[in-house]
Order: sequence, then C-alpha cells, then structure tokens
Amino acid sequence: MFFLSQSFVQSTGKISFEIAELIGEVARHSSPSTQASLARVSKQCHHEVIRALWRVVPSVLPLLRLVPNIRKVNGEWVRFYPLH
Repeated sequence: MFFLSQSFVQSTGKISFEIAELIGEVARHSSPSTQASLARVSKQCHHEVIRALWRVVPSVLPLLRLVPNIRKVNGEWVRFYPLH
C-alpha cells in the first residue's frame, strides 16, 4: 500500500507533487535493487534516491567497503597499507 506524507496534501485537499518529492516517495517504497537502478537514471533522480537507499543499511559491511585498502582476512577486517 502506498501512503503519501502530509507535505503532499495541501490545505485545498488536492495532492501537489514536485518532481524531487515524487522521486523520493517512489524510492522509499522500492526495493534496494530498484533504488540502485533509479539512482543511475539521471542526476535529478540520484540525490533523492541515494537518500532513500542509505536510509536503511542492512549491516556495517557497505560502510566498511568504502574505506580504502580494507579487506576481510580470516574473519577479521584488516587495513592494508601500500609498501613504498
């Protein structure tokens, strides 16, 4: 079931959408794989969809993958430093 937030309903009782708000609402009610696809559609979609995509992170793993040179070795996370 799809519910609209109160910001969409104006005092006249009519529903008013701005494109960014509409994209955000669609993204919040989509699966993570659909959100990832929507984020690649256009620059206009990207910002709103990324906010929805990162709203619920299933584990710390996606965040750890953002750290450069970090790998899981024997069940532990280890940061590798380049040799000079």
